[in-house]
Amino acid sequence: MVSGELLDNSGKAIGWLNRSKLSSIEAEHDCGVHVLGSLSIGPVVASRTIVALLKIQRRMDPILVFTVSGRLDVENVGELCQLIDAKPAGAVVVLDLTDLVLADRDAVRYLRDYETGGRIVLRNCPAYIRAWMAAEEDH
Repeated sequence: MVSGELLDNSGKAIGWLNRSKLSSIEAEHDCGVHVLGSLSIGPVVASRTIVALLKIQRRMDPILVFTVSGRLDVENVGELCQLIDAKPAGAVVVLDLTDLVLADRDAVRYLRDYETGGRIVLRNCPAYIRAWMAAEEDH
């Protein structure tokens, strides 16, 4: 597995890339899947040619589970929040992040806030997201 932190032109951390998962993303369109954006892979992975792609699969297990795949960022995290917020108050939603490829700072903040508020439970959360959430709490 090849992974690495993504940096913008100034060297500021803007996300995390897992290249082994990046190549396996497929955009599916059916009732349980939401896909945002498209993916373009060129000679330089993680360049500006990668456009936001988010895939959200919904299933009951016996509680509601959203499996999140692809890239979660400030541009598409609102879609995920809308799905979570559409559930009745007090209902806990499980987010399975096994196939998450990339997350930016704003998305990690939303995940942290929703988890801290008892609205979501994170399943298979990558270690870098947990570390980032903990670092954000310290600030």
